Amino acid sequence: MAAFGAPRGDGGSSWSARVRLEPVIDETSTAFMRESTTMRVRVGCEFQFESQYPVTTVMLVGTRNDGAHRTIYESRWVEPVIPIRDFRDAFANSCWRIEFPEGQTTVRYDAVVDVDDEPDPAHPDALLLPPSELPDEVLGFTLPSRYV
Repeated sequence: MAAFGAPRGDGGSSWSARVRLEPVIDETSTAFMRESTTMRVRVGCEFQFESQYPVTTVMLVGTRNDGAHRTIYESRWVEPVIPIRDFRDAFANSCWRIEFPEGQTTVRYDAVVDVDDEPDPAHPDALLLPPSELPDEVLGFTLPSRYV
């Protein structure tokens, strides 16, 4: 489990998050793994926000629905209980719009996903360039939302 946070210097609000990735091993998933080339993985995260004022937030959290994986189970919840509005952004990412109230708010996400058990391809001989030398036409591929 990894934890990270970024308090604001003005004292107005702060946030922290914990992210968990763990394989789910049981009789069902072990049998499934022997018959195919997938691995069942449990993923999840928790975000803790604290603010002196109400805050409108857009979050991109969850598994993609167009990847080479299959989402078996997913859930999300917010404490205190407040509505989450779903929408798609210009990159077709699934987004959550949440109006955080004053005080502390916790957002959690949990999923079980079947993923390919083969490692991602490695390209150790690939050309490495500093960002300042990248051609303009590839800069869109460096945006964080491209991989969410």
